[in-house]
Amino acid sequence: MSTIRTARRVTITVCIASAILGCIPDRADGPSELGFPLVYVHDDCAPWDGAALSLVLAHEPVTHRFDVPYPSLAVTSYRPPSPPAGGSFEWRGEAPDVGHARWCDEPGECTAPVLVSVHFDRYQRSPDRLTGRLRIELEDGSVTAGRFEAERLPFRGLCG
Repeated sequence: MSTIRTARRVTITVCIASAILGCIPDRADGPSELGFPLVYVHDDCAPWDGAALSLVLAHEPVTHRFDVPYPSLAVTSYRPPSPPAGGSFEWRGEAPDVGHARWCDEPGECTAPVLVSVHFDRYQRSPDRLTGRLRIELEDGSVTAGRFEAERLPFRGLCG
């Protein structure tokens, strides 16, 4: 009898531990694996004046959404998940009805990715920081992929 009770206790403990650990997001390994040390997120507006969400990856600090240094990668979803936690967006090629992305080495020297994929972690520790995974593929076959932790830039878009 005690062997059965012990087995039940172990099973219950393992189930509870699994449930608790399943709620903890993967540790953000930092944007260094993306090739950009800084990642930002801000609210934005779609071309038709609807809500949008943008991620900006840069090597230098960004203090305002209109002041992005070079090189940088900017990804804007015109159909962002609301709330972002646990949501994602993805598109291939030019997708003017879904979003916009550009990798810019210098002003006017920009490349559009052939694949954009962003997945936000289900659990977010703060509305001022969003964590998740990003994958960008360029036409030349190069890939930028990895975890990110994005700092929210203050911006209140007057969309709609």
